[in-house]
Amino acid sequence: MIENEGRLKMKDTNVFKEQIKIKKAYVTNTRLMGVIGIIIYYEAFTDIYHLDFEEYGIDGFKRVKSNDAIQINKEISKIIGGLGGKLKKINNNQAIYLLKKACNVSMDFINLFPRLEESYEDLIDKSIELRARDKKTLYKRICVDITSDYELINYYIMRKVGKDEIYKNLEFNEIDFELTDKPQTLLKNSIERISENEFRTETLIDYRNHYLLTTVSIEIKEGKILKAKVIENLEITSTEAAFILNKKEYIIIYYYPNEAFEERFYNDHYKLMKKNYAQGSLYTEYNKNNSHVDSKTYFLNDDMYGIYYFTNKNQLVVASFEEDNIDEIIQRLKKYDDLKLNNEFVVDQSLIYSFITSEYNNFYEFLNLESRE
Repeated sequence: MIENEGRLKMKDTNVFKEQIKIKKAYVTNTRLMGVIGIIIYYEAFTDIYHLDFEEYGIDGFKRVKSNDAIQINKEISKIIGGLGGKLKKINNNQAIYLLKKACNVSMDFINLFPRLEESYEDLIDKSIELRARDKKTLYKRICVDITSDYELINYYIMRKVGKDEIYKNLEFNEIDFELTDKPQTLLKNSIERISENEFRTETLIDYRNHYLLTTVSIEIKEGKILKAKVIENLEITSTEAAFILNKKEYIIIYYYPNEAFEERFYNDHYKLMKKNYAQGSLYTEYNKNNSHVDSKTYFLNDDMYGIYYFTNKNQLVVASFEEDNIDEIIQRLKKYDDLKLNNEFVVDQSLIYSFITSEYNNFYEFLNLESRE
């Protein structure tokens, strides 16, 4: 019996190998953000990957066993729709090369996606080396063209904080410079120009359950980072960090009728990224590109266009950091006759994520708590 099962498995494996002939492959040009999406079209199915180059490796995977373009595009939007980049065509070896690079970051995906590990055992183990010219071509496809000193500095600081080796491509020569010992999160980076090629940053890092405020001096040469040095490192409180991160937040409260409305909303906005919480479901709408990096002041959350939080008590809480965005969203939601606008707020600091992660499913009850504190 065991021998027959072994023969059956071998037969199934051979059939599978016939099905995994790659037709075409695409990658997002978001590598400088620390993540990319890869889409590989096979004869029998389409695979969609989300790759993280800081800690997690392959941290998102979906196989679509359908040739329906609408279904494939919906799944693409769910997995990589929030990356804010353009799709660039790559060849077969380049696609597998990127998957292997992600595996070097972490192999945890084996536990998360057991079918992925089983199906791709021969591909992951396959040795793929790209020629220097091919690597250069691939880099141009997975990275945006940097157009300003501010964009260069923000990407460089972001990648150094994330301990992501892609930062080496941004250096003029190798630099002995570190901001963290393990991958952390860059929350804000403010840049001051000292001279034509010299800059100073105030860098806020979410670091192991506390916050670091770091001052860095930077010198640029020919569009690359020539020198970088930490001038000062301060550990600050969460209250001080919240003050530094203060931005106006525009919040709209609606009431929706039932679960069927939420499903209808998601079908109409399938490109939004969905995440479930204890008291509701969050749908995040991202900007179409990462132009927010090209700024004197970078904020982590500036890639978001707006967020929609459906509580399990029929409140829809919509929020954005930009007034123009919230105005456009209000106009867009007017098409739903059964969605009732209830209230509008403008607050001087972000409340929406505190509400989402709280035990409350009513925004007004949450506000009463905040006011008492």
